[in-house]
Amino acid sequence: MKTLIVILFTCSQLFAQQGSLSIDKQKRTEAEWSNVIKEHILMLSDFDQEFTLPASQRIDLFDQFDKIAYEVDWAEKWPEGIGQSLVYAIKTNTKPGLILLVKTGEDEHYLNAMLVVNDLRRRGYEYSFIVVNVDNLKYWRF
Repeated sequence: MKTLIVILFTCSQLFAQQGSLSIDKQKRTEAEWSNVIKEHILMLSDFDQEFTLPASQRIDLFDQFDKIAYEVDWAEKWPEGIGQSLVYAIKTNTKPGLILLVKTGEDEHYLNAMLVVNDLRRRGYEYSFIVVNVDNLKYWRF
């Protein structure tokens, strides 16, 4: 199983877009990171942040142009993030997306999330997945 994870991770890295943020490296809340991602990675307008559904559920980042409902979560909360993004996508008739905020050494969390996202993709979901390392300011779009 460990070999399979390494192979999948290696293959997904080949297809990932890598970038680096040039921002002040300070501790930030999830909401502050959402704003950084909105401006520097997704390059969305202010209109695209925190879209509220009729049932008072808040989509962290709603990309109206590409029709993606993103949930932004810390790495250890990846199962909740995937579930929330799927619910938001269904309710808005858009594609789901997850943006994981990881700290150095939390590879296991985002590898588990990546396995589930890859399985969703095999089942036909167009799922957007972005990992942002808040320690070294690098990010990957899978």
